Amino acid sequence: MADFLQTAETPAARKRCSIALAVYNGERFLGEMLESLFRQTVLPDEIVVCDDDSSDRTFEIVSRFMATYRGCIRYEKNPARLGVAKNFEKAVRLTTGDVIFLADQDDLWLPDKIEKLRDAIAAQPEPTGVFCNSLLTNEKLQPLNYTHWQLRNFNPERPFTGMEQFRRCCTVAPMAGHNIAFDARFKDVLLPFPNLVACHDNWIGIILAAFDAWRIVPEVLTLYRQHESNYTGMFKWRNQYRTAVRSLASNNDEWNYRLYQAFLDRIKECSRSCGNDKIDFAVGRRNYSLSRKNLSRYFLKRLMPIGRLYLNGSYRRYGRGWKNMAQDLILRSFVFPRETHNG
Repeated sequence: MADFLQTAETPAARKRCSIALAVYNGERFLGEMLESLFRQTVLPDEIVVCDDDSSDRTFEIVSRFMATYRGCIRYEKNPARLGVAKNFEKAVRLTTGDVIFLADQDDLWLPDKIEKLRDAIAAQPEPTGVFCNSLLTNEKLQPLNYTHWQLRNFNPERPFTGMEQFRRCCTVAPMAGHNIAFDARFKDVLLPFPNLVACHDNWIGIILAAFDAWRIVPEVLTLYRQHESNYTGMFKWRNQYRTAVRSLASNNDEWNYRLYQAFLDRIKECSRSCGNDKIDFAVGRRNYSLSRKNLSRYFLKRLMPIGRLYLNGSYRRYGRGWKNMAQDLILRSFVFPRETHNG
């Protein structure tokens, strides 16, 4: 694998900005999203739209913008569905710019997002990824009571470098596809994404964190549209319960086990070391997921392995503490996982 740190740096004003936009049946909100991209203080140099075999008016909407902004939009329609992660992978692979932004079809960008994230990357001497905050809204873009960072319990004033950055990205990451941009030189180590459902956010998060590459832009620059009304304060605990049930039903421990095994395999191929402490943590995170995915659905049979995870500190170190322990003690008796995670 080539050393992605050896390429020459480019000044901010000359950095070409590419947007990787993965879409599927996006007719409801895609027009608003594209309009927000063309209202930026720094316009994108290219938008790569990868359409995952939509059956609605997605192409009609994109084609209107292609006619208005000639040469800026590249449209690719998959002959068969790839799934969200592999669709984003294709879009990222097709970009040609110096800075890559991910974009979801139903969000809305505030006017200075490209400029501020691009400039934050350009200010760093080495390849960097940056992330901002996002305001959660309902479908009508009316603000809810939380930002993305509040939901993730992320405080930008606390240290976010080195091992702490990697640990955080392996547990409750503050970045996601709707709020990140990264130096295109990372494509060499990021691609291909693992063959896992919707892994693109986590994969980019942990790969860049392995090289201490994330930097913070402490501003809300995205409106993050929600399609459920359960993010207000009175519904917070209900949302956490539903998230815990969904993670068991979707076999999230198997997903995490495969994600961290893929990370360890990829890092072995990389020309730059990320440090033994991070490798050791990733091994522990993988093994934690393996232990949890192997827990019995029968209460008495899983008491001893749960006790071991508690006593060796794995719940606190690699997971969400008592919440994961309660999930294993109680919910696993009633919620049974599906088996596949292929993208």
